[in-house]
Amino acid sequence: MRPALKIVRRKDDLGGLGPDLECDAYKAAAEKARIQKEFAEKARLQFMQQSKFESKEKLTEIKQENAEKIAAKEKMDKAKNYAKSIQKPKVIVSKPLDEYIPPPPKAEPVKEETFTDKILNQLEEHDKLLALVKEYY
Repeated sequence: MRPALKIVRRKDDLGGLGPDLECDAYKAAAEKARIQKEFAEKARLQFMQQSKFESKEKLTEIKQENAEKIAAKEKMDKAKNYAKSIQKPKVIVSKPLDEYIPPPPKAEPVKEETFTDKILNQLEEHDKLLALVKEYY
């Protein structure tokens, strides 16, 4: 809420009272605010008109691009169909597949060594080493 107007008077050169200074300041501020509001409204309207124009421009641009793409696709389809109609069928002589690709070498199945197999192998090696040591001594 705005405070009540405070009337301030000034004395002029002749000793009399002059106009209300504070009222003049409020009038000037109100006029400035009104001008700024009008300017902001004009700027907003101008922006809206410009954005509408730009959106219409973009829409026509997109439509034109789509039409170009469709025309290019139709042209490609016509070219493909023409190329297919010109081509002569090739005669393919089939040979058995065995003549082209040699059979892969048969690999022996790899036996996976389990934990117990590992331990048994270590024990056998240990026994062999013990036998060698006994022969030496």
